[in-house]
Amino acid sequence: MPNYDLRCNTCGTVKLDVLQPLHHTQEPCGAFCPGTYERVWLQGKSHHIVGDEIDVWVHNTLCHEDGSPRHFRSQKDLNKVAAEKGVENHVVHIGGKGSDKSPNTVRWDTLSPVKEDDRLKRWYEHEVELVQSSR
Repeated sequence: MPNYDLRCNTCGTVKLDVLQPLHHTQEPCGAFCPGTYERVWLQGKSHHIVGDEIDVWVHNTLCHEDGSPRHFRSQKDLNKVAAEKGVENHVVHIGGKGSDKSPNTVRWDTLSPVKEDDRLKRWYEHEVELVQSSR
């Protein structure tokens, strides 16, 4: 089903990005308006545009040289620093040999509490393994 912009032919009320089947009958505007909504093309009114603004403090990998956290206010700046450091911002699921299961991936709904030291140790071992496998 495609998205349509709708405008009332009487009062001018607008609905943006309404999901409707291709062959849809006109729907009434409301209790106080006798008009019906018509499909229109409203340029520059899309809700599908996602801004670049973020508010993120990074405590590892992309932090400052002295190890202090770095604050990013745009995705563009974060990607620029990531490119300078030669890292990519994505998650890769790597299964074990002969299986899709990984010791580093768990179901969130069955998550049991793990001590922070154990979690960090596993994370570090996994990072070392990734670096060695990329060489």
